[in-house]
Amino acid sequence: MIIVQEGFKACRQIAVEDVLVLYLTSHGSEDHELSVNFWPLALNDITPEKLRTLLDDAKIKWRVIIVSACYSGGFIKALANDNTLVATAAAADKTSFGCGTKSTFTYFGEAVFKDQLAHEFSLVSAVQQARIAIGLREKRENIEASSPQLSIGPSIKTKLDHLSGEIRLRHCGTDDKKRSR
Repeated sequence: MIIVQEGFKACRQIAVEDVLVLYLTSHGSEDHELSVNFWPLALNDITPEKLRTLLDDAKIKWRVIIVSACYSGGFIKALANDNTLVATAAAADKTSFGCGTKSTFTYFGEAVFKDQLAHEFSLVSAVQQARIAIGLREKRENIEASSPQLSIGPSIKTKLDHLSGEIRLRHCGTDDKKRSR
């Protein structure tokens, strides 16, 4: 955990208005722990409470935490607050799908990052659409629903909506300039 703690200490240098986006993908347990393996180092699994403590100690105000793991919904209660978005690949009592040595993404990671954020300016909208897409895919593949979860604090929602608007303006402005050449 020392390596993770040092990484979060480095985050103390980010500006107050910056948003930390933390994507965690690993194997999750029914006890809501993320497996952390990096041989030959002996590392501790990450619990929701430990992650919350690390973020609080680093004084990171604006947080987007995306957890792609089985039983990852168990992270929401400990991490949720007004300034945090928590998106998980599964409910606290469900497994998620798509992990493996031959997979580039889990189902959740693919739906959010590859499929939705490729054309969506809003992270909130991307996660909401990914949840729908995953439900349809699981139904089509006849597997038990993982029920991805989303918790959005009111302050981070306002902040992310503002940032999405800025990105949209920059992107659309760039496209307009290219078209006029």
